[in-house]
Amino acid sequence: GTAARYLAKLARFATIDPCEARETQMKVNMLEAKNQLSKLVKAAIAGEEVVIANNGTPVVRLVRIAKPKATRKPGAWRRLPRAAPDWDAPATNRAVAATLTRRQQP
Repeated sequence: GTAARYLAKLARFATIDPCEARETQMKVNMLEAKNQLSKLVKAAIAGEEVVIANNGTPVVRLVRIAKPKATRKPGAWRRLPRAAPDWDAPATNRAVAATLTRRQQP
């Protein structure tokens, strides 16, 4: 709102653009970003920060998304012990309930 417009006006008078503080940064306007999106994405993947500006005011930062830490390995649960055939039998359920009930009582 009003505060954002005020800050945008102040930024025009600043001698140092905070978006240009990083060395590996590319600043482009909206039209340029639209026309060169694939180039900008490649730059972001390479580690360069891409800032897209609207009328000279930075509005969007294009950055690479981090890779997932671990990928799922099929068969990872293969070594776990198999459940007993009667794991859900009424007697087993009563035994589990009795054990849990005894733990909750003082």
